[in-house]
Amino acid sequence: LSLFGVLLGILLFFALLSALRWFRPEWEGEKWGTFAGAFVLFFVALTQVCSPYVYLAFCAVLLGACVYAQSALARAGQALSAALPQGRARRWTCMAVAGAAGLGFCLYIGVCTVAKVRALYMPNFDFGIFAQMFATMRRTGLPDTTVERNALLSHFGVHFSPVYYLWLPFYALFPYGETLAVLQVLTLASAAVPLWRLGGRYGLSDPVRAGLCALLLLYPAFGGGCFYSVHENKFLLPLLLWLLCFLEEDRLL
Repeated sequence: LSLFGVLLGILLFFALLSALRWFRPEWEGEKWGTFAGAFVLFFVALTQVCSPYVYLAFCAVLLGACVYAQSALARAGQALSAALPQGRARRWTCMAVAGAAGLGFCLYIGVCTVAKVRALYMPNFDFGIFAQMFATMRRTGLPDTTVERNALLSHFGVHFSPVYYLWLPFYALFPYGETLAVLQVLTLASAAVPLWRLGGRYGLSDPVRAGLCALLLLYPAFGGGCFYSVHENKFLLPLLLWLLCFLEEDRLL
């Protein structure tokens, strides 16, 4: 993906939209178009750019487009806020938006990762470690493996992860590799719940809280790790958010 070609394309697109505004001065299509084009190219860059410098350049382009289109974006936000119902109905609507984002995340990432498990399309043998570990936990309650270090040992000696015992009751009912992929997606999606609660704790409006939850779930690096394999490293953000939520609310649940 050529940075020069992308910048040239954005400029030409911007020039075309600006020319169209010449005939309709009240139209703000060049702002929306520039922002939308930079936003799409930013996500394309996430999948194709290897150089951190080029990636940062794409970030700068997206930031510049956001600054340029901020007036149009602000008016759109105000119009959307005015269109939303008020009171309790407004909150339920925003919660439904956040819930829909979570459901979409679970369905998309879940279906893709389950398909990878069923096709045995894994980058290494890490999934075999956890498949064996859960099979052993189901029989003996101990997280023992033989494939991790070429000898019988506890996985917790490598990564201390008692959080996996929260998964064990579900795996005991459905002892399949696909179950682990689904549980991982659900664990990640649960991060939206403490994020919503923390937003309320800090006085953010319901639309902003719904937007933050949607942005978290849409962030490619958040769900992208699921395409590697099952691994406890992915639990860091959900567990941190739950911890901060409980600390802020001074409660255990």
